[in-house]
Amino acid sequence: MIANRETGEIVLESGTVLSPRTTRSDFLRSPEGAASSMLVRNEPWCSFKFAVQAESLVLAVFFNGESIQAMHLAIVDADSAPWSHEAELRRKEANDRWLLSKGLTPGKTYAWGSVWSGYDPKGGSSSAVLSFSGGS
Repeated sequence: MIANRETGEIVLESGTVLSPRTTRSDFLRSPEGAASSMLVRNEPWCSFKFAVQAESLVLAVFFNGESIQAMHLAIVDADSAPWSHEAELRRKEANDRWLLSKGLTPGKTYAWGSVWSGYDPKGGSSSAVLSFSGGS
């Protein structure tokens, strides 16, 4: 997976590009879209999730109508250890390392949107979010 911090493009192993210009129709025509499962459908809002095995990630993409709004990601552990606060803080650190390895800085705003990474104590999980401004 390749990230372009100048454009906000994420190029997946299949060649699928997720960017501020990706439409819902584009995504659903991609291999990842075909393999994804729907998270929420409350039109015009709709979201889908899929795994990126090569990166040990789960990605979720969020659309408002045809316009992509955000992409959430989380590193997934190979082991099935029970949930713990400490494990989620380690996941947050792993998410941060992944973002930085792709040239994306948590807490930074770019021309295409922003990057966030953190732990949600109410939800009990850690994730990273690429929020796109000015989608299609």
